[in-house]
Amino acid sequence: MNLVVIAGPVKPLGTHETDQLNAYLKRGGRVIAMFRPQRPDNSIDETALMKLAGDWGVKVGNDIVVDQVVRLFEGPALGLNPLVQTYEEHPITKDFKQHTVFPMSRSLTAEPNLKPGLSVTPVAKTSDTSWAEVNLDLLYKEQKAELTDKDTRGPITVVMAVDGNLEQLGVGKGDARMVVYGSTEFADNQYSGTLFNRDFFVNSADWLTGEENSISIRPRSIRASRFRLTTDQFSIVFAFSVLLLPELLLIAGIVVWYERRN
Repeated sequence: MNLVVIAGPVKPLGTHETDQLNAYLKRGGRVIAMFRPQRPDNSIDETALMKLAGDWGVKVGNDIVVDQVVRLFEGPALGLNPLVQTYEEHPITKDFKQHTVFPMSRSLTAEPNLKPGLSVTPVAKTSDTSWAEVNLDLLYKEQKAELTDKDTRGPITVVMAVDGNLEQLGVGKGDARMVVYGSTEFADNQYSGTLFNRDFFVNSADWLTGEENSISIRPRSIRASRFRLTTDQFSIVFAFSVLLLPELLLIAGIVVWYERRN
């Protein structure tokens, strides 16, 4: 079974390309569509890809999902890498209870008045404390986000699964399947190995290609632990570990030596 992955194209899709993708789906095709985050200057144009997803029942938001996180030395802060641990019932998430992370994700919702034959299922959702921020100028230029009436409160769907009965849709026989991700970074080189992102992505591919028996949680490989620090956090750790702690040990040693000598 073939599978087409559209991972946040840098250039906008042309009419010929979207027509070919639609024709492919109507022949029982399998597609993964992943979206890049919207920008205030509209430098990323995914209108054609959004329309393709919309034709198959998934509405992609012009927003970015944010969530509050607590960081070491900082306390509560704006989080653009929402953690996901809520999954709806679907073959992709069968027995899947692990955490995943969806950096810079758009929100996804089902289109109203779905065509008969289309089944659209929310698969992964963010937490109750998250929301879909529509004020991209504030987010990009000031690195701030404020929950307003224009924003959508969480939980926010970041992965949708589409199953289309082609006979009911009146375009052919069999079925077409699509998985839509609000985030492209979810499966890039930086985040694919984070938490259980790789397992989730492979499970999506297995469902699309009809390999449901292969859906599982794979053994974790041993890898080096990494902890990311900001410049200020690194300075604090450096001051304690390199400057302050050795001096305290030196002073303690001098005190012990002096007391023993006397």
